Amino acid sequence: MEQYNPNNIERIKTGLKNDNPFALKKLYDLHSKKLFFFINAYTRNTLVTEELVQDVFIRLWKNRNNIKAGNSYTSYIYTIAKNLAIDFLRKKEIKPVRFENVNKNELGNFYNAEVEIISIEERTAIYRAIEKLSPRKKEVCKMHWFEKKTYKAIAEELKISVSAVEKNISAALSELRYKLSEKNIP
Repeated sequence: MEQYNPNNIERIKTGLKNDNPFALKKLYDLHSKKLFFFINAYTRNTLVTEELVQDVFIRLWKNRNNIKAGNSYTSYIYTIAKNLAIDFLRKKEIKPVRFENVNKNELGNFYNAEVEIISIEERTAIYRAIEKLSPRKKEVCKMHWFEKKTYKAIAEELKISVSAVEKNISAALSELRYKLSEKNIP
């Protein structure tokens, strides 16, 4: 599967808007495997799931000109997938499987497709917002969030007080909330 690159996503979006079928192929390559496991968690039928995955991309292609700029294609794709799976279950009069009742091991590594709400595009927006923080705030936040260091450990390493660490993280969170709310990311 191709690695995520924000520039590629923008090219894919532009390609879809310009009726380029290769853009659809790229989206398929990026999402089809995870989408399979996501839909299969509902249907529990491999053949039906394969058809529904194809239907997701057919529907995406048909509606490509109706997608507003700035919307997340990942969210859109998974919304289509969920709706198709539920429609299939309604037609078959099968009750949907609740994720609380699914054995996580049955879904393998792709369990996170449903559980992981934040899309790749949203995650990228978050990382970009973090990079725009002041150098001190960025350093403190990365140490705490990504390196999982305690406030005390950060304070000792940077030779600042624990309250300074708290203030930097608090201020950074406020800035990030503001920046991300502009992009409609909760």
